[in-house]
Amino acid sequence: MTVKDKILTYIKDKGITRAEFFEKSGVSESNFKGDAKKSELGCEKLVKILTAFPDLSAEWLLRDNGAMCLSNEEGDILHESSFTQLLQYVREKDAILNNQCKKIGQLEEKIRQITE
Repeated sequence: MTVKDKILTYIKDKGITRAEFFEKSGVSESNFKGDAKKSELGCEKLVKILTAFPDLSAEWLLRDNGAMCLSNEEGDILHESSFTQLLQYVREKDAILNNQCKKIGQLEEKIRQITE
């Protein structure tokens, strides 16, 4: 299940209308339609969603670990933990992207040398 599928599952399970979810999160519904539904959500959108819906577990959403929702009693503590986990996830993805960018640069240089 993709992150977007999980978000839609969360909306349905919580009885939240799509319009309410998109208005409260500030994320455009177009991200969840057609071909855009197949693409990944950016970090900024994930942070908006997790901020607007603090009971949604970042650990479940991003890593498929644990329960979908945090309990109300532990919500504040776990919500801070969710952002820590999200930050860790973002850093891991940034490291991967940086490595890929370096590799692309090296390959572009090799192509330039070969064509000369």
